[in-house]
Amino acid sequence: MIVEIKVIVKQLLLTLPGFQALCRKLSADHVRVLMYHRFDDGHDDSRKLSSKNFSNQLRYISRHHPTWSADQHLSSYSGGPSSDDCPVVVTVDDGYEDFVRVAIPLLNKHKVQATLFIVTGFVSGELWHWWDKLRYAIDNAEPGQYSIQLEGEDLEFTLVKGFDHLPIWSQLATSLSRMPTDDITASIARIARLLSVSIPDAAPRKYSAVSWDQLANVTGDYVTLGAHTRSHPALSRVDLETAISEIESSREAIIA
Repeated sequence: MIVEIKVIVKQLLLTLPGFQALCRKLSADHVRVLMYHRFDDGHDDSRKLSSKNFSNQLRYISRHHPTWSADQHLSSYSGGPSSDDCPVVVTVDDGYEDFVRVAIPLLNKHKVQATLFIVTGFVSGELWHWWDKLRYAIDNAEPGQYSIQLEGEDLEFTLVKGFDHLPIWSQLATSLSRMPTDDITASIARIARLLSVSIPDAAPRKYSAVSWDQLANVTGDYVTLGAHTRSHPALSRVDLETAISEIESSREAIIA
């Protein structure tokens, strides 16, 4: 109830003449960081941002905000000079192939800077992401009722042919995301056995990464590359040595 009231109040305030301009003035020194992951080129995938919506967002950004690179943000955060009001930093995580196919043409069209933070092990073909493996297992399972225990909790779900199983994926992924990396890997294998699905070693095209050759051609006026670890562990759940290795090996692979 409290959340609903807050939403209603916010919507009412935004309709008041001049309120948005006031908010913009009060937050002129703030940097907005927008984080994206996947993009859809018209296949109506609910897990991805459509090219139409992304284009509309970039159009708005380009008209109303200066865009910064991640390096400019870091410089400003560290006390460097800044004369821009309400700057926006656009970031894209992981390094999926649809960034090159869908996002880059739109970034160039609207002249918006973006930083692509890549998981270098993903781009090199050493791995594909556990949340995609989970989705693959669910999408390729036979319809039926299933039950599995994760994190000490019994989870029951029903797969129905022709239905979008995003809520089921979300429920399982939420439980898995709280686990250490090794436990996630073991649990994904357990789920795949439960669903009688064989998960391929390499990512299917639907979940594929951008290639190094593609990345060599994307950097320029509107795209820069950043390190997003080698294998995408939750850095808050690994020891310091592992965290440093993940970050440094990712950066070194990009520079090489």
